[in-house]
Amino acid sequence: MGGRAVSTSVEDGVGTGLYRMGAVASLTGLPAGTIRAWERRYGMLNPERTDGGFRLYTEDDIKRLSLIQRLRAFGEPISAIANLEIDDLNERLRRHSGAVGERATPAKEPVGVITVGLGVTAAMEIAALRNDALSVRLSSRSLGELAESHQSAEAIIFEKSALGADPVEGLREGIRESGANTALVVYDFARSTEVQALRAAGARMLRYPISPEELARVVLDQTMLSRVQEMRREIAESGSTENYDRLYEDEALVKLQNVSSSIDCECPNHLSAIIRQLNAFERYSNECLSVDEDQQELHATLARTTGQARRLVEEMLAYVCHVDNIVI
Repeated sequence: MGGRAVSTSVEDGVGTGLYRMGAVASLTGLPAGTIRAWERRYGMLNPERTDGGFRLYTEDDIKRLSLIQRLRAFGEPISAIANLEIDDLNERLRRHSGAVGERATPAKEPVGVITVGLGVTAAMEIAALRNDALSVRLSSRSLGELAESHQSAEAIIFEKSALGADPVEGLREGIRESGANTALVVYDFARSTEVQALRAAGARMLRYPISPEELARVVLDQTMLSRVQEMRREIAESGSTENYDRLYEDEALVKLQNVSSSIDCECPNHLSAIIRQLNAFERYSNECLSVDEDQQELHATLARTTGQARRLVEEMLAYVCHVDNIVI
């Protein structure tokens, strides 16, 4: 982490093609705290530094951050795109079909999945054929094949027998190699201490027999949970004070409150209702800013926090719409 220091003669980056953090935040639309949080967690940038310790970013850094910001609007998890090069980011952006406004949400990429083990591979390949919200990026027999592939994905599914003599270390190795946010382990038999240890290491534990449909449901549920948790961490780490723009206008929310779902639940309806309530309270808190001068800081915090909560629920609704192919 941290690039080389540059001479104080270019302390401000003027005339060097280098940009200070404030300029980068302004050009990309990303809060400075978010950029710093991504650098710490993913090592995605290596900015030079002035003798005074200020970061200096290149034009390519700004291009990457701008592309990442656009892909995030399509639901791409930061963990899957943080270290991609500009050409790869552009290619992902081209693959997103449909303009904003033509769907209830921007088009989303399928959840990329890696499988390790014969049984989970067979089940997941069937699940992906039946559900276009899933895409098998790699089917491997062992951790060794996974390491040689250099393939990444948002979710990884292990057969416990493929984790080796030390299942917990095998799990951690697989997560490191794949960069996955979501890890599942499917097993026939195991000691309770092993199951507990794998669960403590971050795996969702599933037991055979499991149908392709059930496996798909768990993968999508866990991926959505991981995305929401990741967004919460980003908000907390960045210390962001930004206000999040709405993903849904009132007209779309009213339609979604009454839409029929093919997944035998009313999640789109309930989530839409929650978002409308959060919108109402966010507006109320903002209105209080001009009414009660003595409590402006309190109401500003309430409005900002409600906006962050709204964005989390909007992300969940967007994912449900994607999985159920709901178009507004």
